Amino acid sequence: MGKKLTLQYIHEHICPDFKKAIVAGNTTCQHKVGIFCDLPFRFMCDLYAWNQYKRKKGIKMSPSRMSTFLSCPYKYWINYEAKIPYEKRPGYFWLGGMAHVAIQRIVRGLEWHIPAIPPDVDATEDQRLILQGVCEYLQECPGKIPSGDSPEKRVQTNIATEHEPVWLGGFIDDVVTRKRNGLQEKIIIDYKYAQVDYNLLTMFYQFGTYLIGVPEADFAGLVLIKKPALKRKKNESDDDFLIRIHDKLTEKGFAKQVEYSEFSRSQIPIESIKREAIHVVAMIDFCKQQNLWPRATSPVGCPGCPRLTYCRRHI
Repeated sequence: MGKKLTLQYIHEHICPDFKKAIVAGNTTCQHKVGIFCDLPFRFMCDLYAWNQYKRKKGIKMSPSRMSTFLSCPYKYWINYEAKIPYEKRPGYFWLGGMAHVAIQRIVRGLEWHIPAIPPDVDATEDQRLILQGVCEYLQECPGKIPSGDSPEKRVQTNIATEHEPVWLGGFIDDVVTRKRNGLQEKIIIDYKYAQVDYNLLTMFYQFGTYLIGVPEADFAGLVLIKKPALKRKKNESDDDFLIRIHDKLTEKGFAKQVEYSEFSRSQIPIESIKREAIHVVAMIDFCKQQNLWPRATSPVGCPGCPRLTYCRRHI
């Protein structure tokens, strides 16, 4: 009779230096994202999940949690396990939220405004004015962004596993119903307000979650709104700065400032995303049990990270 494969047996016989390798970050990455994508670790997590899932109920996961853990488990620990508050909330959280609300109202012909920056947010007045200018420009270009009918739709969906359910959850920015070739089609829309192109792999985590949660949706759409790279000139008034923002957007052309990408259900690797969510839950569970929360091994995940100061203080 063969030896029973247990987590302890793997630690002692198959991979005795496993802990050392994980702490040192010596893992390979097939997808060029994250640090836990090598097959031995995934096999370890599958085995661990076999023993652990049956003891748990309703394990929850979201696209943002998945991407955070895969980019840096230590950052995941800071955000979701230790729940250490930000010294000051990153400006892009607030700016992105305001952009979402404003755009949803603009496409519906409703009134909107960008409020004053709260004192606990790390953003500048120039950034707020750039957002104001971008939204004013979008308002003058009706029909360029798909309009919707049910903003901020909550999605929570159960992924049935061999053991116990994993719950995927998220928020949809917009849902659009359109007619094409005599047929009605439903599109889930996600808005991204960014300076650079968004990571499509991370985007697919979100799209996959939404399409699993909204089975009647045929497509997923990404609206990427690019901020103009502008700095206020010395002694430039708010009004003059807004005019220059508008001129910059006009000069570049709307099509280059707002990109709309659409993906059919068949283009989103839904089954792979289900498996990835199960793997991430298993890896997080493993890190909890072993109290191992490695830092990102690639500098790609660190520049601009709002947790970098805390991370460096506690190395």
